[in-house]
Amino acid sequence: MKRLLFGLVCVSLLAACGGDDDSKNTNNDNNANNTNNVNNSNNVNNTNNVNNTNNVNNTNNVNNVVINADVVESEPNDETDIATAIEVGQTFGGVIAPGTADEGDVDFFKVSLTGGTILEVEFTEVSPDVQPVVIVQDEAGIVNRQLAASSAMSRQVFIPADGQYDLIVIDERLGNAAHGGPTSTYVLTTSVVTPTPTALTLGSPVTADWNDNNVDVYSFTSTAGTAVDAEIFAVRPPASGDLDSVVLVYSATNGYVTDNDDIDFDNGNSDSAVVFRAEANEEYWIVVDAYETAENAPYQLVTTETDDAISAPRSLEIGGAALTGNIDAANGDEFDTDYFTIEVPAGATTRVALTGTGANLQPVVTIATNSFFGIIPFASGAGVNGNAAVEFANGGEDPVTYFVFVDDIRNVPEDENATPANVGGADFGYSLAATSVTWTPTTQTLPFSGSGSIADVGNYVWYDAMVPANSFIIGTVTTTNQDFEARLAVINEFGTADPFESPMAFPLAAATTLQFGVRDREYKGGTGYTFDASLQAVDTSGITFGAATETEPNDTTSTANAGTLPAAITGAVDGVDENDVKPDYTSVTLAQGDILVAYTSTSGDEMADADTIVKIYDSAGMVVAENDDHFGQADSYFSATAYTATTAGTYFIAVEPYCEGDTSNGCGGNGDYVLNAFVAP
Repeated sequence: MKRLLFGLVCVSLLAACGGDDDSKNTNNDNNANNTNNVNNSNNVNNTNNVNNTNNVNNTNNVNNVVINADVVESEPNDETDIATAIEVGQTFGGVIAPGTADEGDVDFFKVSLTGGTILEVEFTEVSPDVQPVVIVQDEAGIVNRQLAASSAMSRQVFIPADGQYDLIVIDERLGNAAHGGPTSTYVLTTSVVTPTPTALTLGSPVTADWNDNNVDVYSFTSTAGTAVDAEIFAVRPPASGDLDSVVLVYSATNGYVTDNDDIDFDNGNSDSAVVFRAEANEEYWIVVDAYETAENAPYQLVTTETDDAISAPRSLEIGGAALTGNIDAANGDEFDTDYFTIEVPAGATTRVALTGTGANLQPVVTIATNSFFGIIPFASGAGVNGNAAVEFANGGEDPVTYFVFVDDIRNVPEDENATPANVGGADFGYSLAATSVTWTPTTQTLPFSGSGSIADVGNYVWYDAMVPANSFIIGTVTTTNQDFEARLAVINEFGTADPFESPMAFPLAAATTLQFGVRDREYKGGTGYTFDASLQAVDTSGITFGAATETEPNDTTSTANAGTLPAAITGAVDGVDENDVKPDYTSVTLAQGDILVAYTSTSGDEMADADTIVKIYDSAGMVVAENDDHFGQADSYFSATAYTATTAGTYFIAVEPYCEGDTSNGCGGNGDYVLNAFVAP
């Protein structure tokens, strides 16, 4: 953790403090022209040994105060880039120059250390005028440990990786009182200890004590490759001491794995815990370290194995070997989910497929992204005959790591109010694999109408067609299979598929080759998953839209404005909240078979544009078509839909704002729009 003490080092001292230059100036013995020069008496081949001139009669002192050390700080050394270099085993020391409560001296020493070892730091001399603290830090920000001479004279620190480490010395009165001076001297030494790990049995708690200030190292070898949870109880029962623990995981083969200082320091929980993926047949060390020394330092190390830790997922590789798993029986009210990650190259399309090996499994495979807003699922494939799959593309310019979740679908019902079944057990096994796929379209001429079949779970059926400029696209898909919830999809500018319910509708201004397809909503497929699809491009260049303006009140079907088609109706939505979105209604008269097209666009003031939802109601007030955001928009949130009238009569077009979340200032989708409506020729 970052304590106030170290914060003052980083903020106050490095920015504005006085250094040892106050007491060791160019007129003293400790300058570059004197005996502390590498070409003079402080040379490794010369007088810098304990039996030579670096003794009490030597010039390696400050204002005639002797520092009995192999290496004495060389000012300036108040930051890592100009730290005084030392080697393991050398004694080193310096003087804490006078400082105030706000400012003070800081001495940096740098030493090269090897990962997988233990550094032991010891104060060998401390003058009565100084209360020194040494802080051990690494360049990666993993290590932040301290030793205060007022609490203990020595401690150990586990070294997670090869590299340069800073040993930073300050007076612990910094920030509280005046301190330092020419007689505020200190000397330290370092040594390296090779760890001798104690064998650990996962699942068996270890009770120990950190009172000796020595790092404790425990080892185990994973036989199956599982997620391991290691948690230290030091300030919490049953230990209830004052040890501020740090837990670190190290692979004897591959080095540093992970670490944690505080579970929740802000709320008083300075215990530590990690979850990590242990590869099969690899030796791991669980290291119990501490931020600082403690007098009352009992602790309990608790380890558990699991296969369902989202923070330690298994890695699924495209084209790699299939991974096996099992949805285990529920633990009380908690059902089992298995977590994986997969890295997909830029521009690549991937198929993640599950084959059920247990007769009782009804699988669902979910793909999710780890975004700024958290982990967000975007595709779920439900099982057919025990198998499930999802096909998806990474349309970005960089590789993306996705999450893959495997569940039994009865444990994750779509209805959030439904009770999970919490099924699982020995006969819920599966095999999971990922492969590269290519989405290959069949070229069509518009208008297109044809039949197709989803061959397997996860599949799309793709088509492409040339679309002229100034077109309004209308696509439909139908099926007689009650288990088949057909969706239309369009390949967007990033190469990924945007799905839409039937009918799919959107305007296109420029001529383009449009790639569109069909899939099941839950990525089902196989025998019986047949469909009929159609796509047409309506030429809008010859349509003259009559200008009109909505008139309030028109927020019910009974108060709807009468519309004469084709029309371009300017309006604004100002919903209050999710229960009062205050839609604008327009009534139109249709003949049987008429195709009503309705879409919103900008009123000309992009800063005031609404985020709309467009709905079409029949004469009975039932929604027969709707859309939130139509395809092809870069920065806007307009809507488009179409409906073929099954009977002649009055229909209603409603424009409402998107409304969700914080509505303290009204619906977030409030704003201006133009409703464009016409009957397709």
